[in-house]
Amino acid sequence: MNNPCSQITWSGTPPTTVQLTGSGWVEAAWGVPAGKSFAATCRLLLPETEEPFWCIPGLFWGDNQQDRTGQYYPRFRAGMDAPRRFESSFWEFSVARAAQPVAAMFDGVGCWILQVTPAAGDLCASVGFEYEHGRPVLVASLPASERPYRNAGHDYTMPVIGSSTSDHARKIIWAVRALRLEGGCSSLLDFLQTNYHAQEDRAFVLPEADYAGTTRNALMNWHYHPGDHYFRYTVAFDRVGQQIAEAMGASLDRHEMALGWVNGWVVFEALIEYAVKRSDAEALQAVEDVWKNLTGSGLVSPSGYWWTRFAPSRGRTQGIFDSKSPDGFDGNWMPDPDHLHMRTLGDAVWRAARSLRRHGKSLSFSSAVQDQLVVQAGQVAGLARRGWPLPLSVDARTGEPTGLHGTAAMIWISVWAELAAMGQWSDTALIAQGLDHYRADVESGQLFGAPEDVGECVTSEDIYIAVNAYLDGYRVTRRPRDLETALQAARWIYIWRKAFNHSLDPRTIIGVYQLKSRGGDLASFKNNHVHLYGLDAEESLLELATLTGDNRWRELADDHWKFAAQLTPVVDGQFNAYEGMVTEQFYFIDWSALGNSVRQFEDDERRSSYDVGPHYRNHGNLAGFSHAWCTAFVLRSALRRTL
Repeated sequence: MNNPCSQITWSGTPPTTVQLTGSGWVEAAWGVPAGKSFAATCRLLLPETEEPFWCIPGLFWGDNQQDRTGQYYPRFRAGMDAPRRFESSFWEFSVARAAQPVAAMFDGVGCWILQVTPAAGDLCASVGFEYEHGRPVLVASLPASERPYRNAGHDYTMPVIGSSTSDHARKIIWAVRALRLEGGCSSLLDFLQTNYHAQEDRAFVLPEADYAGTTRNALMNWHYHPGDHYFRYTVAFDRVGQQIAEAMGASLDRHEMALGWVNGWVVFEALIEYAVKRSDAEALQAVEDVWKNLTGSGLVSPSGYWWTRFAPSRGRTQGIFDSKSPDGFDGNWMPDPDHLHMRTLGDAVWRAARSLRRHGKSLSFSSAVQDQLVVQAGQVAGLARRGWPLPLSVDARTGEPTGLHGTAAMIWISVWAELAAMGQWSDTALIAQGLDHYRADVESGQLFGAPEDVGECVTSEDIYIAVNAYLDGYRVTRRPRDLETALQAARWIYIWRKAFNHSLDPRTIIGVYQLKSRGGDLASFKNNHVHLYGLDAEESLLELATLTGDNRWRELADDHWKFAAQLTPVVDGQFNAYEGMVTEQFYFIDWSALGNSVRQFEDDERRSSYDVGPHYRNHGNLAGFSHAWCTAFVLRSALRRTL
């Protein structure tokens, strides 16, 4: 193909005109009479390919078949007679679900790309692919079609074929373009990086706001449970609703505390830094009291590892978020409560080590915690010496691997590097071995398994872990190739980073506040929502900018901070919250964390955790509760940006 754009074909409503612009885009226009329906699809038919490798940023990387846990989310399988249980030979998604409005395919030599403008007026577009008899096709539609399933996060995942009708005559203009890039995945990452930094409409930060102070207050005033000395995972914005729930023997708040990842040391580290920087004795005492409670209640499991969750019974009806063990400790959200997720555990140990290195003199428990960190790091080192990769889960009773696979256990490289910086770890050869082992995974982009709730899915959190691990490891090894791999890991952020803003009704919460989706990161192929967990890689991105002189890494970090800051209420009543309460989910995308099924139109024994009904749609609103990790991440980032 000399000019890929010349190979684009149209179906549905025929365009009135189609012209190639000087910038290489194909601009199609339609004159649609009043009362006439409109639906158009463009296709780019590609040469035969036996093993197509797909990319829709934030939704597809390859075939999405690396996960063996049976989770439902979009996966590609060639040769299927009909789609079944989220596997299909064709997919199409609203561009709202994607990081960039792009569908791409690698053919082993280069990359074909179909890019569209995200919307035409109030019509949102979709992108996707088809594959039949060895012929791959990149497709895009206006208005958006979603097929064969909607990745909506509940039971109502039926496909939607886009069509639009208006009482008024309309002129619709939509632009698309087709590209051919030679080379491997680096050519696509260069393309996505350029696209991202070309966009200018960023979120805003209120210069007069004390984001650190407000989020500190939210953690201490609302998440902290001083009577029982723990931090609640989530706290409802609506305290009258909480009163009603408690009167019924239930709770809108989640009285559980993971030790890492989404609570525990994520919160402790932020409050310790705040306490030291602003001389906050109350916050420091809260951390001391919580840790004393944990260690006195049975934190250390029979294997010598910490348990990864404390969720004591509260004397009411047993809830699904309460631990069933007598002392309230278990393996957090793992299917087997005696199994520990090695990313969650490693996250807690890493943050604890970093807190001791930076602020250990301010903590009365430093010596005891340090001993526990060294013991656990040594046990994981023993697993590594038995053979790489590290297991993603172990049995809390024996310390033996339990079968979960993924790359996220590389977080223990960061643990060993932190202990080495403290003078508590001497086996730097093991750090180098770990970096060498996981390097191929970073280069391929097959990084998966970090969050406990998505099985072995590829996620953006796995990218942050890799960026941190290779930069932490580089400080120990000083090998240039480790810095290069840290940079390669950082480039994968562009697969997840939102490069454009959604247009939402100005009467919605997101519309009223003019909140920007650009700068946020999609969570995973399964959890199709925009989050702020990328703040966990902020320090590393800023350091990469300094080490390389490439200011795009600083811009990437700054944009994510601005995205997060705009979601932080700075006064009581903003977003119907109290100051500093940060929710994980502003619904820029119609998605909910209820678990997909296909039971409405296929034989399926699965059920979502709650039947939302056929009229449910999360779009433009928010989840009305504060998350401990979101609030703590904003607190730490704000402190870094405060003189």
